Parts: sequence; structure tokens; C-alpha cells
Amino acid sequence: LVLGPALARLQAAGQLPAASRKRALELFATLSRSPNAALCAHALSALRRFAPKEGATIVAQLLKAPALRQRAAAATALGSFDGDDARKLLRYLLQRQNIRVLTAALGSLAELGDQRDVAAIMRATQHAHWPLQGTAAYALARMTLRGAVKQRNMQRVLCELGASRDPYVRANVAAAMAALAAPACDDKVSPLAWLGTQHAAAVRAAAAGWARAAAAAGNLPTSEAAAALRACTADADPSVAAACALPESHSSVGSVEVLAHDDDDIALLRNRLVALRLNDGTVFLGYSDDAGEVLLRTAPQAPVVVEDPTATPREPH
Repeated sequence: LVLGPALARLQAAGQLPAASRKRALELFATLSRSPNAALCAHALSALRRFAPKEGATIVAQLLKAPALRQRAAAATALGSFDGDDARKLLRYLLQRQNIRVLTAALGSLAELGDQRDVAAIMRATQHAHWPLQGTAAYALARMTLRGAVKQRNMQRVLCELGASRDPYVRANVAAAMAALAAPACDDKVSPLAWLGTQHAAAVRAAAAGWARAAAAAGNLPTSEAAAALRACTADADPSVAAACALPESHSSVGSVEVLAHDDDDIALLRNRLVALRLNDGTVFLGYSDDAGEVLLRTAPQAPVVVEDPTATPREPH
């Protein structure tokens, strides 16, 4: 794992010899095809940290692997490499793939996608298979925060998604609407409504940011927003209380590495679906790798709340 960051530093400083770089790329290509799942995961993790321009080409070979987990890992890794090659592969994966690979591709499009991908991402939400809606909502939210979409079009899309009863869909919708400082969609898809204690903690925390941003932009009565935010500072969930009490001030954005553990904070959750609640209200919904790691290319660098999405109940109507 230390090899990837070391190579990245040397490359950035112009101190990586061409021969060493070539040898490193050959090593990554070999190890990423290892039948040992953990070794493959570590190799891909190091390659993502190195992020060479040839990375997407190396990872693309794994998209043809017989093992589903390797194909999904490759789709996840593609989000770490800039360039049209990675985007084209991800857009292709949205058209015809296993649900696990599709989930990974949606997570990667959060980093690389733009307005051209919104329609395809929304089509993915039409699948009945969970957790596609949550992952798609995260992709759209992250694209919104990156400024990669058209504001007016995205508000309409987000209002449509907000009707979902998936708490992570709603949290991501609220975070994206906060980035747009958008008004409420209706009485139900509304920051004030979602601050109610009947909603999941992830939804309430994201709704606090939406209420604050909408009020600041004149899209929500300031007095109503202030009263709701004051009330929720006493929320039983510390993350919600903090979101309601403090002005919106996210930490710096950069790569975030999380080792997913169980409730006892002992056993690693390897190759498991996890939810990562981030400081900007978004919730990443995806799979840890075979080393128990989740690597996000761009996210607020602040404490991350790890949740078991299978234990989070659906939202009220």
C-alpha cells in the first residue's frame, strides 16, 4: 500500500526514473490479476493512489475477469483515473452489467461523470435492485458538488429522486439541494420536513445543511429555518446535532481512506456493502474491497460515520 503514495510523490516531483515507473506499472498489472483476492485488492489500492495515466488501461483488463468481485473492483478503481478512457468504460458499464458491477460503476461516475451521464444514471435507478438508487443518488450529489451538472435540470431530477423511501437516497438529495441552495420541492421533499425525528439520522443531518443554504439564498423563510435548526441542536444523534448547531463549514476535500469495521470495531468488513456518511451530508453506498477498505477519491476529510445499510429502516412516506 505504501508503494502507491510513494510513486505518486516521486512522479509529482519529477524524480521517478522512467525504468522504475515502467517496472512499477508491470508489477501492478501482474498483481492486480492475482487469484489471491486480498493481494489483488492491495494492488488495485496502491495503483489508485499512484494514479498513473495508464491506470485505466491496466484496470480495464480486469473487466473481463471471470470472477465477479474482480470485475466490480475494476469498475470501482476506474474512478481514480482521469481521462476519456475511464469515462467511456464507465459509460459502457452502465448499459449492461451485473448489479454489483453497476453499483461500482455508479460510484466511480461520482468522480468522473458530468451532465451527459445524468440520464443514464437515472435509468439505473429504475432497477428494482437495491442498492442502486442510493449509489446513483450519491453519484448525482457528488457531481452536483463538483459543479459538473446544470442547476435547473438537476433540481428537477433531485425532486424526483426525493420521493424515494431509501434514507440514503434522501440524504444525498438533501446534500445536493444544499449545494444548489434550492427551495423545497413540495411539502414532503423539504428540508424542514426532513428534519423531523421520524427520519433517519443521515437524512436529518443533510437536511440541516439544505435548510441553512436555502434560507441564506432566500428560498426558505429565515425564521422557519432558524427555528427548525435551533430545535434540532438537541437531536439525540450527535452528528445531527452538530450539523444543526454549526454553520456549514466542511473540511478540505481530498482522498479519504476508510477501513470498514463491524459494530465492535474489531473485525474488518471485507467485500461488504457499507454506507459512509460524510461531513457534507452525502452518503457513499458501496462495497468495501477484499482488504476491508473503501477509498474515495474526493470527499470531505473529516470523521466519517460508517453504517450498516441493511440495518437502516426505510423512510416514512
